Amino acid sequence: MSISRIENSIGAKLRAERKRLGLSQQALAELCGVTARSQRNYESGERLPDAAYLAALAAAGVDVGHVLHGQHPQAATVAAPADLEQAQAQAGAWYSTHIQHCARSGEWKSGALAGCLKAHGLPWQASAWPSGTAQDDARNAGFQAAYAWARHDLDSQGGAA
Repeated sequence: MSISRIENSIGAKLRAERKRLGLSQQALAELCGVTARSQRNYESGERLPDAAYLAALAAAGVDVGHVLHGQHPQAATVAAPADLEQAQAQAGAWYSTHIQHCARSGEWKSGALAGCLKAHGLPWQASAWPSGTAQDDARNAGFQAAYAWARHDLDSQGGAA
């Protein structure tokens, strides 16, 4: 799947979730800590949201696994940490520093985002993607790599989530 198709697919799911929640673009933007323009860009597929936005979206009750992958989780999500805001900020910073600009596929990065969220104790898609296609394998590889990397970083800093 091309990056532009991923961006448009995520945008359409974001718009559907926003409407399901009965929120305007402005209201969801404020809830997730972004500008209304950023929210429009995410929904139109012009830009992909970052980890901090997706973590805030999950905290607002949106199934981020569905938004990113089109699948609803088949298992329970990880319990959110006591200091959700701090964990969201840490996850967003870690993802931005280590993953966002790396030369990997969109599928790998979407898996890495889920791994980053899990490592920081935030809601994420609990079930692995089925194996068999290159895209699924890339998402699984991204998840495993980012989860192990982020856990290592957190453990070495004494910041267990």
